[in-house]
Amino acid sequence: EKPRSRSRHAKRHDNMFKTTTAMRKAALMLLAMLMTLLMLSERTESVRVCASNLSSGNDQAYHEAGINQLRGLNVTLAAVQEFNYGNNSPAALRSFVDQAFGPSYDFYRSDNTTYQIPNGVVFDRNRFRLMDNGTWHSPVIFNRGFPYTRLHPLLADGSDDKSSPSLFIVSLHLSTQSSKQTVEAQRVVELIQEYYGVNSLTQVTDYLIVAGDFNANSGQSQVVRIFVEAGLLDEPVPVDQLGDSTTNQPRSKRHDFVLQNQLLLATHQPTVFRPASLTTYPDGLVLDTRIFTPISAIFPAQQGDTGVDGMQHLAVVKNYAI
Repeated sequence: EKPRSRSRHAKRHDNMFKTTTAMRKAALMLLAMLMTLLMLSERTESVRVCASNLSSGNDQAYHEAGINQLRGLNVTLAAVQEFNYGNNSPAALRSFVDQAFGPSYDFYRSDNTTYQIPNGVVFDRNRFRLMDNGTWHSPVIFNRGFPYTRLHPLLADGSDDKSSPSLFIVSLHLSTQSSKQTVEAQRVVELIQEYYGVNSLTQVTDYLIVAGDFNANSGQSQVVRIFVEAGLLDEPVPVDQLGDSTTNQPRSKRHDFVLQNQLLLATHQPTVFRPASLTTYPDGLVLDTRIFTPISAIFPAQQGDTGVDGMQHLAVVKNYAI
């Protein structure tokens, strides 16, 4: 006897089941793609900038406490001061950047051998394409230079974001003497204007950042006013969890700054860690690990990192939607 064929109803049921299953798979694949695109979009739109003079010890070099903080802050772009690590060989500097930022980061460090405490710029090459870099010499201190880097933002697929301006950042470590600071600041303004061929920083059509250790006393110091009068903005002013904007370790002076032009200021975002309900900083963050809670939000930073011997400065952080 031949086997009985299945009913039309049963076959229709099977077809409907297969169609529904295929639709579900397609929907799940689409959802996964959308979530991936969303994560990539979030990754490329938030750029975290940091002024970092986080050396410690008695050798003006980076050690565990400074590395912990930079890693925990998850910085995209950093103006680094006292850029010394180990024997300062290419391998040692590469190791420092890998530990403090990650293997996807590139760096430019003033390579003049007379610079005892060189500055540098570190950036995520997944976020930016290098366009140019160089160093301007301090007009008043023989062992200091001011490295600059010009970058262009990248889209998630690695191509240039043609809708975005390029970004120009200068990493500064100015003299402790106010009379020399003002000479240095005025020269930096002149050099940026010469680089762009303009008469005022307000004419620069790139995003512009001047960041680092100004050794100022406050935002009203003459050295800061020189930059502000030239067209950079000292706003918003980052603070710690207690609302304190001072950045030296004793918490009495505002030494460190992230200044930007109006074009970049228009993209400013709050600096947010997780959980956001406890760690959102609308104006940016001055990181003092001694009072930052929960410290787990910036792992592997430890509570005592900013209090170690020789740690004279605190990190200053701002976020931008680039």
